[in-house]
Amino acid sequence: MPRDIEYIAQLETALANDYSVKSREGLVGAVIAPRVGMTRPEGSYYTFTKEQAYKVTDDTLSETGEAKNLTIAGTPETYKTIQRGNKILIKNDEKRFKIGPFIKADKDFIQKIVDNIEKNQERRIRDKFLGLSGRSAVLSGTGSAKTNKWASNGGDPFLAIQDAIKACFYRPNLMVVPEGVFDVLEFHSILLAKLGEANMIKKVSEETLAKLFRIDRVVIAKGKADFGKQKADKSVDPSVIWGNNVMFTYTDSRKDVPCGMKSLIVEYAEADGAGYVVRKWDEPKKGILGGYEIQVACDISEHVISSDLCYSIQEVL
Repeated sequence: MPRDIEYIAQLETALANDYSVKSREGLVGAVIAPRVGMTRPEGSYYTFTKEQAYKVTDDTLSETGEAKNLTIAGTPETYKTIQRGNKILIKNDEKRFKIGPFIKADKDFIQKIVDNIEKNQERRIRDKFLGLSGRSAVLSGTGSAKTNKWASNGGDPFLAIQDAIKACFYRPNLMVVPEGVFDVLEFHSILLAKLGEANMIKKVSEETLAKLFRIDRVVIAKGKADFGKQKADKSVDPSVIWGNNVMFTYTDSRKDVPCGMKSLIVEYAEADGAGYVVRKWDEPKKGILGGYEIQVACDISEHVISSDLCYSIQEVL
C-alpha cells in the first residue's frame, strides 16, 4: 500500500539509526561533542565558566528539616536545533530487488544519506572547536622547541601536550589525533624516551600515549571528505577532516554538566525515540512505473559548553 506523506517509515528509521553508529567509525565529532537527546527542537541548556563548574551547593538541611534548592551554577542559553537531511527519488521498478526486509535501493541510499549527514556534522564540530578564540597553540618552523612542528622527529610533543593539558581547568579525558599525525608520533624519539624501557614494542600506541599523559582516551581521527563544490568531471579531492591538528577536551554525555562541547539532538517519540527519521512518499509522475522519494533527516545542533575545556595544537606537521 502507498505510504502517506506524513507517514514515518519505522523499519527504515531503525535502519538509519543502527547504521549511523557504523557511519561514525573513524569520525570523532560525536566523541568530542557527545549527543544529548532532547524532547523538543527549542529550549535551553547551560554553559559553564571555571568558577561555575567548581561551585558546590550547601546540602545542610534547615532546623525544620527542609532541604535547600539545588541550583545549576551554569549560565542558561537558548538553543534551536536545525533540521538536516537529504532525499532521493527511487523508481518503483527497484522494489523487485530486496535484501531481507529492505528494498536494496532504499538501504543503499539511506546509508549514503546518513554518511553525508554525519560528515557534515563532523565539519561543523571541527570548525567550532578549532575556531575558538585563544584556545589553541599553532606550531611553526623546524627545530627541537615545543613551538616547532613535529614532522621528521622535530619539536617537543611532550612539552606541547603538557601545556595543552594545563590550559584546561579539568584535566582532559579525551585526546584526538588525526591518523597522519599519529604516524609521526608513533616513533617520535622524545615520546619513546619518556615511555622508557617498559615500552618494549618501541612505538607509541593509543594506550601508551593515554597512560603517559593520564588521559582516559586517545582516539585516532580517520575521516576524509571533500566539502567543495562538485567538479565538472565529478572527481573528488578528499582531505583529512581534522587536518594536522591535535585536540584536547573534557567530555561528559550528561545533560547540564560541565564539558567542552555537546550536540543536542531531538529524539522523536513518533520514531521510537530515535534521532534519525526516515519518510517515504509516492511520486507517481516519475518514471515509466512511477517512483517514490525517500528522505532521511534529523534535528541537531552543536554547542560549546565551556571553551576553557577545549584546546588544540594546530599545524603540527
